Amino acid sequence: MTLAGCSAGESDEGVLCTAIGCSSGAAISLPRLDVPDDERLTVRVGARDVCQEIGLRPAGNPEMLADVSLQIRGQSTPVNVTVPDPRGRLIAKGEGVAPVYVLRPNGPNCPPPPCRRIRVRLQAERLVPVPDR
Repeated sequence: MTLAGCSAGESDEGVLCTAIGCSSGAAISLPRLDVPDDERLTVRVGARDVCQEIGLRPAGNPEMLADVSLQIRGQSTPVNVTVPDPRGRLIAKGEGVAPVYVLRPNGPNCPPPPCRRIRVRLQAERLVPVPDR
């Protein structure tokens, strides 16, 4: 049996590398919020001094996932989340400290530089780390 794959060439150390990519950021699991399914929400995520927003619609799901691009530093990072409704009323918020997971999808000696990710779940105004898979 032959397996097909993409190759990005060799690393500086002469190791054959794949061309798998990844992006740094945060994955935030939010509970079902008390808003209409078709209402667009803005999720604001901050980690240290970097903030990012993403728009989501609940669409009847019991849980929503906000996946935002952020530059993450350190081995753990403080993180905060706010979710205002379209009228600006705060309907969810949370804060906590999350461990940083370092991903090297092409191997330890291959480009690109590693991606740094955090994964948390909002529970009663606390952001609780979600274990790395």
